[in-house]
Amino acid sequence: VDEGGPKYQFYNFFLQAKYLVTWSRVFFAILTSFAVAYMTYGLQRGMLLVVAVIIMAYVSGRYADYLLGGVMGDYIGGTICVTEVYLLSIIALMSL
Repeated sequence: VDEGGPKYQFYNFFLQAKYLVTWSRVFFAILTSFAVAYMTYGLQRGMLLVVAVIIMAYVSGRYADYLLGGVMGDYIGGTICVTEVYLLSIIALMSL
């Protein structure tokens, strides 16, 4: 991190932010997502949607590690957009 630059404090925060992602926060996010999916689509379809997101996040993370050596903001934004299209496609196929 360039300590002489105008944004060094902002980028310095990212070095510490990786400690904010804990397993308890991950499980809370998964359970919250499942609760919303369950209330909206039922048990089986809700599980399908949550598992699809978990698989997409895992594959995307592995690909980012391989290709970029880590994850960056633009890559996360692209992953979110692709995952949304992926989920909407699954929801459309479930309604057939």
